[in-house]
Amino acid sequence: MSRSAEQSGFELAGADGVFHDAAAQIVPDCAVHGGKTGLFSEPGTLDSAASGTAGDTAGEGDGVIRVFSPDVLQPVAIRYAWKSWGPAPVRNADGLPGIPFCADVPQA
Repeated sequence: MSRSAEQSGFELAGADGVFHDAAAQIVPDCAVHGGKTGLFSEPGTLDSAASGTAGDTAGEGDGVIRVFSPDVLQPVAIRYAWKSWGPAPVRNADGLPGIPFCADVPQA
């Protein structure tokens, strides 16, 4: 399942500290690095371990959420559901919502 930058609830920031809306996609664990999850699969993309679904689709299973923004080529921070009015569509297999977070991204 994919969500556009305006609908995902995710944001990425580069070295300048400015957050930009980021698109997100849930992909099966095996589709990323032959089963290995890493932080960056390509420039401007951040992979994060996830379990559950995005939006109303239930039962997607374990995988990773791939977050990307064309405005941020080397992410240094990520946040989710940080806007008081923005979307927060990520839910786990039991239908519970993902919690808002903000975190620094370790640099490779």
